[in-house]
Amino acid sequence: PDSALWLIKQHSLLKDSQIAKLVGVTKASVTSIKNKSYWNYNNLNPKDPVALGLFAQKDLAEAIEKAGHKVDRKYVKIKGDAIKSLGSYEASIRLHKDVSADVKFDVVATGAKKK
Repeated sequence: PDSALWLIKQHSLLKDSQIAKLVGVTKASVTSIKNKSYWNYNNLNPKDPVALGLFAQKDLAEAIEKAGHKVDRKYVKIKGDAIKSLGSYEASIRLHKDVSADVKFDVVATGAKKK
């Protein structure tokens, strides 16, 4: 449920069924988390499922693309130095000529768990 909440907050374009499949919960659970009626909602703590090793970043990218959203690499600009090591980074993604979003992300070793 923590990972489902993270996906709901970070990737609202995903369908409930996609989130359920990615994190291994029922669609009804995802819907109740989204509606804040999940039985334990107040104790949920959003956690990045990729960092937890529940699935690969590639799986998330494929789900986002299936939802009809694909970001061309030429519209992604990494802030600061290029990514050459593990750590926290920021990027700006141009979604439209007048719309951009700044995102923070972590590069972690395969199988590593984010703290």
